[in-house]
Amino acid sequence: MNKITKELFFEETFNVYQNLYNRVYLRQSPLAELLVPNTNPKLKAQNLHSLLLKSINDMRPSPGAPVTSNEWRQHRLLVLRYVDGLEPQAVADQLAISRRHFYRVHKEAVEIIAEVLWESYIARGDVSVADVPKRANVQGDDHLTSLRAEVEHLTGQKSNQRCRLQDVVESVIPLVRIMAHQKGVVLDVHLESESIYFGVDAVILRQILLGIINHLVTLLEGGKIFITIEPEADTYQLRIVGHGYRTQTVDLTKLTTVNELASINQIVLYLAEQTAHYAEFRLQAPTVSPRAVLVVDDNEEVAQLFKSYLNKNDYRCMIANSGEEAIQLAKTMQPYAITLDVMMPDIDGWAVLQMLHNNIETRHIPVIICTVIGAQELALALGAHALLEKPVTEQVLIATLEGLGYPAVT
Repeated sequence: MNKITKELFFEETFNVYQNLYNRVYLRQSPLAELLVPNTNPKLKAQNLHSLLLKSINDMRPSPGAPVTSNEWRQHRLLVLRYVDGLEPQAVADQLAISRRHFYRVHKEAVEIIAEVLWESYIARGDVSVADVPKRANVQGDDHLTSLRAEVEHLTGQKSNQRCRLQDVVESVIPLVRIMAHQKGVVLDVHLESESIYFGVDAVILRQILLGIINHLVTLLEGGKIFITIEPEADTYQLRIVGHGYRTQTVDLTKLTTVNELASINQIVLYLAEQTAHYAEFRLQAPTVSPRAVLVVDDNEEVAQLFKSYLNKNDYRCMIANSGEEAIQLAKTMQPYAITLDVMMPDIDGWAVLQMLHNNIETRHIPVIICTVIGAQELALALGAHALLEKPVTEQVLIATLEGLGYPAVT
């Protein structure tokens, strides 16, 4: 049986909860061997997953505990986050707390579970209690708290976290190419032609990739670093492989911040394989589809202009040249947003806006009125989210769409 310090045990408990629905990660986690030993290897991930969910259920306070108590808040937070699968901000909204408060309560709750699991581990005699290091690591805890606060500050300024994977990879390569050239390392990049979007912030993903590639470059003397994108079940995986003469093995302690950054942002990152001349990292994150915008305008030139704006900014465009067509497409395609011209034959934009707003199937779709008529108060009163006066520039249109604050279509 492998042994583990209490500090690493606690750290890995946080990691397995962050990857609760990633069976590959759970199967490879040291906790799978420590907490569910003597289990069929094919069932290790499932059994660890079940144990982690049971641990949340076991935290449920007694019936006499006040519903406003911290115990109930900790339990409810874990249920919303890991059983119901809500994102941190959604959990914070449900509990009426700030995102910063969410991370503090989350840390407290997972530490309680980690303590219980640790006690069950040492009760089997796998480690001496006298040898257990203290959990308190003020510097490490402060570092993680600061990192989470910085991530919260960055992501909190953006309504939708999404980035095109190919763009992020391509932005990283020039930064590491000079150092790679000095070490005689060739960067071999093969990316899918089809756009792939990860539901994470581009700046954060960029820092993670820089950290991994930079570490591999420092280990190699000559050789190659291969970067490829491969399909994996219903998502995609980024493979970063260092191949050649290595001066030393991968030192995961030097990637602690990179791993923490990945964990905080629901990115699965792990060292998949390591040999004398080979080291492979794999990265996986939730994927999102390009957001679809329905452009409603009887002027084909304006519609095509909007389409060019949208395509350049990673939106998918659908066009309706009449009010009737717009209502049908809105019902069937459920776009992220609708841009709506007012002066159209047959059914004008105001009538279309009312129909969309009064229909249960379409009332949730934000509508942006685009017109030469300045009637903002009327537009807002009828349910529009914004009014833009024509001619509409690319910058104004994209800024308005990004500011809607609605989730991307997945």
